[in-house]
Amino acid sequence: MGQSPSKRVRSTLGAWPEFGTTCDATFSDLLSPSSDHLRPYQLHHASSLLHSSLLLAIPLVARFAPSPPSQFQVDSTYRRVRELKPTEDGLKRDEFRLFALELFGGAIVEGMGAAVARRVPLGAAAIAGVGMVARAPVRLVGNVVGVYALGVVATTVYLGC
Repeated sequence: MGQSPSKRVRSTLGAWPEFGTTCDATFSDLLSPSSDHLRPYQLHHASSLLHSSLLLAIPLVARFAPSPPSQFQVDSTYRRVRELKPTEDGLKRDEFRLFALELFGGAIVEGMGAAVARRVPLGAAAIAGVGMVARAPVRLVGNVVGVYALGVVATTVYLGC
């Protein structure tokens, strides 16, 4: 059995060398001299900086996450990462990379879902219209619409179109 779309996106995103170097550069830029971790109040700014750098380097981000993450997305991702490794307040370098991977992986999957939601109704309406003009049985038109929707989902999520 294959990976879920979110795991596939996260593994693809984590495999980009630009992702790791951009995370490390952003972490280093925002790190204060007296600390070895980023504080929670710095994460939204760090996410915005990271987004602007990744937007140019990684096509998945440019296509499916064109706007920077919101404060809500940053906070909820921070809470999820903190549940995995509950240590002191803030994120160290490896935790920040995990945080960024969760944040942008989730944003890309959400963007892919929106792309599917935009494509399926148009294609389904076209198929239904052709079915009405051709006077095809309703059951046949319904089956064709279902197959079309599955094809759009598979293409968008697994191939990143």
